[in-house]
Amino acid sequence: MPIVSRCDPELRLVVDVYHGDVTVQEMHDHVGALLDDSTWLTTTRSLSDMTGARLTPFSDEERATMLSLFRTRSRRLTGRQIAIVGGAASVSTARDVERRAIDNLGARAIVFNDLTTACLWLGVDETRINATIDQLHGAFRNERL
Repeated sequence: MPIVSRCDPELRLVVDVYHGDVTVQEMHDHVGALLDDSTWLTTTRSLSDMTGARLTPFSDEERATMLSLFRTRSRRLTGRQIAIVGGAASVSTARDVERRAIDNLGARAIVFNDLTTACLWLGVDETRINATIDQLHGAFRNERL
């Protein structure tokens, strides 16, 4: 379980936390499940914390598969704001997803170096989002017990 998320219909925001080694297949499965989730449909913004993740680079075939996933649900992406907070090990993969897939389908995705700037861009309270991220990180701590 390297990716956990929580949808907050009140904020119209979904928060994802990526942790440890994350494969392209795990990312694909997670994104596919989110795009099919009826609660996710009530949100207009997303924040993905990838600071604790190590994402494997996408091959050309994996990139095409991910783009196909986004294309099949492109109406659900139109107008969405997506903030990706990335650590050094995930920034290039996150930027690849941003540039090649999301931005071409009507959403606006930006990779940020810090949570503060990402929250400002999304227009959400950083303290509240930080509490959500801490709770989601708890799922990883509990998994190790």
